Amino acid sequence: MRIDKITIGEFGALKNKIFSLKDGINVFEGRNESGKSTVVAFIRFMLYGMPKRTASAEITDRERGLSWDTLTASGSMEITLPDGQYRIERKYQIKDSASRDAIDECKIIDLQTGSEVFEGELPGKLFLGIPADIYDSTSCVRQLECTNVDG
Repeated sequence: MRIDKITIGEFGALKNKIFSLKDGINVFEGRNESGKSTVVAFIRFMLYGMPKRTASAEITDRERGLSWDTLTASGSMEITLPDGQYRIERKYQIKDSASRDAIDECKIIDLQTGSEVFEGELPGKLFLGIPADIYDSTSCVRQLECTNVDG
């Protein structure tokens, strides 16, 4: 799977950002707190949805991903696979701030036909063939998880 385009509607502190990626390795470079880790979290969000809410007192990935203004996370990601090109569209919104109940909408659009395909499927599981916990521990090792490079 190749990611061609990332469109962040709102996710954490990022709003209305578009990233077009090229073949090969793409590097996100920037100062501290410029949004690099947020883009990585957004890719995970597009593939697997918002992480489950935890009982931890610390701020969670779920809370980091929600727009600070609207308690919403939304956007799309265009990908290329050997069998075609697709756009994953996802919107997660807290509908009741007291109970933190949420609506999670995800669509996979075939870019050749413009029609929705694979309805009800989880994009990461479908396109990568792995569940979220495997993705988190192998495909996407984030900066804070690399405390001991030689370990």
